[in-house]
Amino acid sequence: MSKPESSPLQKICTTFLVLSMAYCGSGLQNYGTGPGLNYVVNVMKMGAVGDGRKDDSQAFLRAWTAVCGANKTAPLLLIPAGRTFLLKPVKFQGPCTSSAINFKILGNIMAPDMRAWKGNDRQNWLVFENISWLKIDGNGQIDGRGASWWQQESEPEKRPTALKFSRCTDLRLDQLKHINSPRNHISVTGCRNVVISHLNITAPGSSPNTDGIDIGRTRNVYIHDCNIETGDDCIAIGTESFNFSISHVTCGPGHGISIGSLGANGATARVKNINVSDCSFKGSTNGARIKTWQGGSGFAKEIYFQRIHLDAVANPIIIDQYYCPVTGNCPNQTSAVKVSDVFYNNFEGTSSSEKAIILNCSQSIGCDNLRLTDISIKSSVHGAGCQSSCLSAQAIVSNSVPAVKCLKRK
Repeated sequence: MSKPESSPLQKICTTFLVLSMAYCGSGLQNYGTGPGLNYVVNVMKMGAVGDGRKDDSQAFLRAWTAVCGANKTAPLLLIPAGRTFLLKPVKFQGPCTSSAINFKILGNIMAPDMRAWKGNDRQNWLVFENISWLKIDGNGQIDGRGASWWQQESEPEKRPTALKFSRCTDLRLDQLKHINSPRNHISVTGCRNVVISHLNITAPGSSPNTDGIDIGRTRNVYIHDCNIETGDDCIAIGTESFNFSISHVTCGPGHGISIGSLGANGATARVKNINVSDCSFKGSTNGARIKTWQGGSGFAKEIYFQRIHLDAVANPIIIDQYYCPVTGNCPNQTSAVKVSDVFYNNFEGTSSSEKAIILNCSQSIGCDNLRLTDISIKSSVHGAGCQSSCLSAQAIVSNSVPAVKCLKRK
């Protein structure tokens, strides 16, 4: 490895300790005793009906205008319990003169039926853009009503993301339940200092291309204590992603926690310092996954998967540098995203497939400085065994079951 284990872990822990202290401080001042504590805007007072039938979008926008422009510290936009609010595509925009806005969701927010989207933006449903110190929490529910989209619209890019954050800083999401997004449940792009915690994200395992949390072009992210059950990646980390800590996430069904896909259409990718620890995968297609397209460039490095529990996972450890969603429709190319400095430590559990470890690296560039230690993966099928497979991978292996004897020698 290019760095000892403690160095990047200390760095990322320090980053999120500072971030957590900042949030705790804001919690005491901005969310608890600040001068905006009594400034509450209830969407019902702004004309919302909350019967699940009438469009409440304009009432929500009026409420947002009130809290965003109030020039208060910690104003609260309240979506009350016991009601269901139907919203068409809505964009909540900053910058705001108020600071530390709390968007409190206690009731249910529901997307319109697919037929009602005609003529509207089909890329996103709820958008938060260019906002600092935004906190969205509560015990309510965000329902994307994705079933009709999954059945009638096969192309995922023509389906909307349920909740998107763009160019936000010091963002916090906590406690909510997200169900049935047409595509991604949560997308984060171009943001800094993001904490996502205690979310319950669900869609049927048969729902196509429904990522739980999709993040790119973002730095300083802490995701913890979430349950994610989807038809695609539980968490997908795209290009320009730096300094991530992901812990105590349960994934399954789904496609695992994925770095990528990276390098599509010859793009340059950069991903560094990603730490995934104390996570569980149950019946998922993948566990710890890195996926890149042929023809890309850039790097994915300093990636740490540690203390991972597996329960009948098809591909517990997988690097796939020949990612091709449409089998046989991707031309061979020599350039690739460079994958290096990847650490797998303390994996325990079962694989539902014969190949528990797949290190399928670019033949032209290869994967360097991989390390596998304390791996114990057995078959979930009675009487069956597990194996490993490698292509152009260089690694140090210590105490691994199955054994990894297919490595490229320097």
